[in-house]
Amino acid sequence: MSADTTATAAGSERFVKIPKAEKGQEYKSPKNFPNPFMSGLYQFAVVLMALALPLAPGAIFFMILVYSKAIAMGFLWIWIPMIILTETIAIGIAWGLAREALGLSGVSYSVRRRE
Repeated sequence: MSADTTATAAGSERFVKIPKAEKGQEYKSPKNFPNPFMSGLYQFAVVLMALALPLAPGAIFFMILVYSKAIAMGFLWIWIPMIILTETIAIGIAWGLAREALGLSGVSYSVRRRE
């Protein structure tokens, strides 16, 4: 693609004729404008999924303890630490994922400086 150049009287400046935009090349606004409804929906979905992380193993442990013979056979001593460890890990992972997905993690610059 060549451009037509014209020299001025001084000879040091050159002007290039810019071709007009063809169909489909004109400027369009970006499609990343804020949408409060979708943003709220995503935040609600993230909170529900974060709550589901500790609830799923909790429901499984509840069913194991209620519907099996684990307590009658004397295995309660092993189920209690397993429930505590699993739920603690699930809550920690859910907390971290929710903070990251909701944009709450990171450095807070609102700390007052001492003078």
